[in-house]
Amino acid sequence: MRSRPDARPFDPSLAPGVRLDRVEPLRTRVERNRWKFVVFITVFILAVSAFLTLLLTAVVWLSLFTLAAIIEPPEELLMYLAGLAMLTPVLAVPLTVAWVAWELGRAEHVLVHRLGARIVPPDSLRPTKRVLHDMMLAAGLKKQPRLYILDLPDKVNAFVVGRSISTAAFGVTRGFAEKLTPDEQRAVF
Repeated sequence: MRSRPDARPFDPSLAPGVRLDRVEPLRTRVERNRWKFVVFITVFILAVSAFLTLLLTAVVWLSLFTLAAIIEPPEELLMYLAGLAMLTPVLAVPLTVAWVAWELGRAEHVLVHRLGARIVPPDSLRPTKRVLHDMMLAAGLKKQPRLYILDLPDKVNAFVVGRSISTAAFGVTRGFAEKLTPDEQRAVF
C-alpha cells in the first residue's frame, strides 16, 4: 500500500483525530501565543492612537473654525489651537497606552466577575483548597492562587485565567468540589 503525500503521521496511543504533527509542549504554545498577543496589542495601540489622533484633530480644527466664524479670535488663540492640533499624536499614544494597561491590569477580575464566580470563603471547600495547595507546591509556585467558586452543583468544570502565574485565578464549580475525589481534582489542577 502506497503512502499518500498528504498522509499525516499516525500514533495509536493518541486519541482519534489528534495529529502527531500538531502535538507540542504546552509551554511552546503559550510562548508562541504570548508573542502573538504582544503583536496584537501593539497593532491595537497604534490603531486606537491613530483614531484618537484623527478625532482630537477634528475636534480642535472644528472648534477653531467655529470660533473663527463666530468671533474674531486673537491670533495667539488660533496659533495655540493649531499647535494643539499638531500635538494630538503626542497626546493620543500615551492616553491609549495608559488605557490598555489599565484594562489589561484588571482583566482577570473582569472575567471572573462576568462568569459570576466569587472567592471561596476561608472556612469553605477545605479539601479542594488543600488539593490546590498540594499542586501549587508540586509546581514550585511560591504563592497560592486565588480559588473562585461557581454555584453550579450539577456541573463539573474548572477554569484558570491570568496573565501570569502570579496573577492566576483558579475557579471550580460546586459540582467539581463535591463530585470529584481529591485525586481527580489533582489531575485537573
